Amino acid sequence: MRKLGLPLILLFFAPLGFAQFTNVTGTVVDPNNFPYIGATLKAQLVLAGAGVNGQPTVTVTGVQACRSSGFGSSPCQVPIQGTIGPVTLDAGGSFSLSLADNALVTPAATQWLFTVTIAPGESPPVGFGPRSFFSTITITGANQSVSVTLSAVAPALTRLSTGTGIGVGGGSVNSVSSGNLAPLFTTSVSNPTTTPSIAYTLTNAAANTVFGNCTAVPAAPSFCSLTAAMLPGSGFVTSVGLGLPGQFTVSGSPVTSTGTLTGTWNPVPANYFFGGPQPNSIGGIFDGAVGTVGNSTTPSATLTPTTSHDWAFTVFQSTGQAGLPTMPGSWTSTVTNGNQAAVFRQELVTPATITAPVTLTTSATWAQILFLLRLPGGSPTIVQTQVTGGAFSTAVNTFPGNTVTGNSILAVFCAPATGGVATVKFTDALGNIYTQIAFSQNGTTQEICTAALTATIVGGTTDPVTVVATNTSGNSLFWTAEISNIAAATAEPVFEPILASALQNAPTVNKFCNTTLGGNVAVPASTDTSVMALNCTMPATGCPCRAFLSYSVYPTWAVGTPAMHFWVSDGTNKLANFQTGTSNAGAGGRTSGAYSAYSTVTYGNSATVTFTLLVNGGTGTATIEAAPQDGSAQNSSFQVVISTSN
Repeated sequence: MRKLGLPLILLFFAPLGFAQFTNVTGTVVDPNNFPYIGATLKAQLVLAGAGVNGQPTVTVTGVQACRSSGFGSSPCQVPIQGTIGPVTLDAGGSFSLSLADNALVTPAATQWLFTVTIAPGESPPVGFGPRSFFSTITITGANQSVSVTLSAVAPALTRLSTGTGIGVGGGSVNSVSSGNLAPLFTTSVSNPTTTPSIAYTLTNAAANTVFGNCTAVPAAPSFCSLTAAMLPGSGFVTSVGLGLPGQFTVSGSPVTSTGTLTGTWNPVPANYFFGGPQPNSIGGIFDGAVGTVGNSTTPSATLTPTTSHDWAFTVFQSTGQAGLPTMPGSWTSTVTNGNQAAVFRQELVTPATITAPVTLTTSATWAQILFLLRLPGGSPTIVQTQVTGGAFSTAVNTFPGNTVTGNSILAVFCAPATGGVATVKFTDALGNIYTQIAFSQNGTTQEICTAALTATIVGGTTDPVTVVATNTSGNSLFWTAEISNIAAATAEPVFEPILASALQNAPTVNKFCNTTLGGNVAVPASTDTSVMALNCTMPATGCPCRAFLSYSVYPTWAVGTPAMHFWVSDGTNKLANFQTGTSNAGAGGRTSGAYSAYSTVTYGNSATVTFTLLVNGGTGTATIEAAPQDGSAQNSSFQVVISTSN
C-alpha cells in the first residue's frame, strides 16, 4: 500500500481535519503584568510528564479522507508532529498555535508541555536577566486560551511594578529614584510616580584610562591609568634599543616611552666597498668605530658594542701638552709618543655603551678614535709590537720576531695635519691587505689619527709594515702590533679596499717595464750572451701575476753563422724562446728578429724579478746592433708587461 510523507498527509487533511486540531491562543505576562515580549514558546506532546515514544497520531473521521490517503476505513489514525515551535511572542506577549486535540491523540492521556524562554531579559539591577518556565496543559475543543495558565507560573521579569510603585512587603513605593551609580553611569528616571523608566548611560572616560582600582591597596573603583602591576604575567617591555653592525652609528636608543631609533652610516674611506670576504677580511672581527675632535682638556668618545666581549682601543693626538695624557684605571696605557699621542686599550665583558674619557694637561685641539674588536672566550694577546716616533710621512716598522700565519696585525698612525685631508696607507712585505677601521681629523691643519687591521695574515717573517701618509708632518706616531686570540673572520660584510679579485671580469692590474739597447752587443761563438735586462717589481696586490715578454732586435751575422737562438731568463726559467733561420748572408749581413710570449710561470705580490734577454749564435759569431740600419726606427728594445693571472 502506498504511503504519503507526513507533511503531505497534513496538507491533505488540512481542509478536512479542523475538528481534530484546536486553535490555541495566549498572552504571557509576569506577576507585575509586564508582557514577555520577544520570548520564545515551544509546545511538546507529552505523556505522564515525559515525551511520547513512537509516532503519535490523531483520530480522523471521514471515509473519503481515510481511504484516499491510504489509511483504511474511517475513523483512521493520521500521524502528527509531536513538537511545535519555537514561536516568538509578539509586542504584546501573545501567540497563536494550532495543536492536536489531546482527546483525539493516540496514545491516550497525552498533554501539551508549553516552555517559555526569554533572553537576555531585563538586565540587573532592575531586572532578573534571562527567564524560563513551563506548564503542562490539556488541549481540547475548537479554541482554547492558555493565557491564565501560563501567566500563573511566569516568573517576574523586573523588580518594577506597573502599579503605583515597587511592592515591598505590605506597602508600596510611590516614587522611584535612579540612584547614584557614578562614576561609571549617569542615571535618570522618567515618570517616577506613575510608570517609572530608568535610564543608565555610561560616563565618558578620559583618554587612556580604565575603570578599576589602580592602587596597591583595596579601594573604591574609579577611572584611572593602567599600571604594569595590573597586568597578568611578567616580562613586559619597558625599553627598546637598536643594535646595528659597526658600519652604523645608532641614535635615539633606547626608547623607553616614545621616540625614534635611527641608524646612520659611518663615513667610509675613498675607494672602499661594502662586500663579503676577501683576503685578510675583518668581517666578524670589527665591531664598530667612532672618531671625535675638539679643543679642550677632555677628549672623549662613546661607542656601543654589539657583543658582550670586545677589545676596545682608543687613540688620540694633541699638541702643546706639558705632561702625559691620562685615562681611568680600567684603561691600560699601551704606547705613547711623548706627551702628544697615546694608545690605550681595555677588554670589555658587557654589551653596555663604552666611554673613553681622556684628560690632557693643557687645553688644545685634539683628534680621537675609539674602535672595537670582537673577542672569543679567553683574553686577547699582543704578541709583539713595533713603534716609530718623530717627524716623518713614511716609515717602516719591522717586527722583532717572525709573525705567525693566521694572526692579525693592527696598525695605528697619528700626526699633525699640514693642510687638506690626510691620506694614510699601510702595506707590508707579505702582501697582507690592511682595512682602515677608524679615522678622525681635526680641521686641515690640526691633528689626525687612523687605524687599520689585517686579519688571518700570511706570516713567517719579521714582515716589515710600511706607512705612507700625505698632508701630515711633525711629531708622528706609527705603532704596529701582532695580535692573537681575537674573533675569527666570518662572511659578515664590511667596508674594505677594492681588490681586482673582487671584481667580475676585472681588468688586470698592469705594470710596464721597458728598455732599449744603448750600444752594439758582440755575440761570441757558442756563448750565451746577455743583450738587455729589466728589473720589474710586481704590484703590491692582485697577484699571482704573469709577465708578457716582447723583444725586437737587429742581428748582424758573420759568414756561415748557423741559426740564432733568443730567449728571456727570469733567473730560473727560460721564457719566450725564438730561433732565426740559418744565415746565407755574406759578412756583415743584417736582418731583424722580433718575438713576444707570456711567461709560463707566475709571480707573487711585490716580488722583484730580473728579466734578461739572451742570445746564442752557435758556432758562428754575430753582433746585435743597437740602431736600425736606416736610423729611423726605434733601437733594439725589450718590454715586459705585468698582469694579474691565474
